[in-house]
Amino acid sequence: MIPVTISEEAMEFINEKINETGSKDLIVFFEGFG
Repeated sequence: MIPVTISEEAMEFINEKINETGSKDLIVFFEGFG
C-alpha cells in the first residue's frame, strides 16, 4: 500500500470506518480521496 499524508480529521474518519467495516474495505475509502 502506498503511504499517504492525511489530516487528523480524515484519520479519525478512517479509523471509525475500520471499526465499523474492518480493514478489508479500507481500500475503497482511499479511492474517494483525490
